[in-house]
Amino acid sequence: MKIFLLTGQSNSLGAVKGSPASPELLKKYEPKETLYWHENFGQREGVFPGASTSWEQVRPAMPRYNGNLCMGPEYGFAFTLEKNGWFKDADVAVVKASRDGGDNSHWRKNGQAYRTLVQAVKNACAGVDRSKYSKVEFAGLLYLQGESNAGTSVPESASRFLELLGNLAADLKPYGDTSALAAQKAVLGENANWAGKNESDPETGNLTGGLEGRDTEVQGKTTRQVMKDLAESRPSLGYAPTRDLPKLTAGDQMGVHYSGQSQISIGARFAYEAARLAGKDTGSVRSGRYDLPLGSPDAWMNRKMPGKNVCVWNVASSVKPSLVSGGGEVVWYPCGGSGRQDCYRPEQGKFRRPFGNRAGRYSPGGGEKFAVEDECTAGGPAVLEYSGWFCRGD
Repeated sequence: MKIFLLTGQSNSLGAVKGSPASPELLKKYEPKETLYWHENFGQREGVFPGASTSWEQVRPAMPRYNGNLCMGPEYGFAFTLEKNGWFKDADVAVVKASRDGGDNSHWRKNGQAYRTLVQAVKNACAGVDRSKYSKVEFAGLLYLQGESNAGTSVPESASRFLELLGNLAADLKPYGDTSALAAQKAVLGENANWAGKNESDPETGNLTGGLEGRDTEVQGKTTRQVMKDLAESRPSLGYAPTRDLPKLTAGDQMGVHYSGQSQISIGARFAYEAARLAGKDTGSVRSGRYDLPLGSPDAWMNRKMPGKNVCVWNVASSVKPSLVSGGGEVVWYPCGGSGRQDCYRPEQGKFRRPFGNRAGRYSPGGGEKFAVEDECTAGGPAVLEYSGWFCRGD
């Protein structure tokens, strides 16, 4: 069994409040195989009622805000790993213990978050069927925290995170193989900014995350920059951008919490990075690095550019459209060279297949937009060669 640990504050918790993922999205991206253990907790309440007492299926879970259950990156993470089959050599599990707020001091050795996370792992491992699983391996840490950092917790974000990894590697040894944690195998999620405002893209109508917002700065540093620099300095660390994704439209006015749909994308990005760190071939899928052009290697999930004018778009990708100047023709290639085609054109609010089960060309016109559906029976997402046209995910 490979266990990924997920922790952090409210966006890791998934306080989607009044903007949960729709039932249609939850069904479409539903994980069905990944094992799940959750012990989420509050600053005052401790572990919330409804925490796991046995291994479950990944699903929205306690606590509730505005009547909606919380859902963090675990949903999109598990779905994306399952869909791509990156860890077929073992059953994958997620142990989640996320807090409703607080700076990174709570994840230090004797902090509430650290103690709760370690206890959740102990409880989860006690529930492992040892007749089925002869080995438990902690495959890495998924960390989404930083909005509440202030004072020394800002400039010390990197050192405290590395301290967290070291403490977990030592303290979880009795419960499984911690070599990945000792090797600092982890994915850092970009912490959200405050007072962000969603924007509607004038070309597509897509709702995108407002990139302008407030970051807490201490000694000329922000948590975002400190953690991004850390991830870029160590090959064992991955980085999952988030700020291009929509915030809540109902539930609070803080401009810091992501919607349920955004959480699915964040989880997918965590999955791509976790798989890349494990040496899996993740393919060329457009990343959420909204600050980079398509010509940059870091604009792609595997940090390797595909061929000229070739774009792969799926649920992990940024909802901001990318424009490649040129002629306006779209060329589609079947997934893996065979199987059901996977390109759709929106038409009166519905999708239809323009090519059937074969490769083909489609030249959009009249202001239509060409969309890429991210499911394919023959393997990965569809590949589009395009120029002069917006290509967007759903």
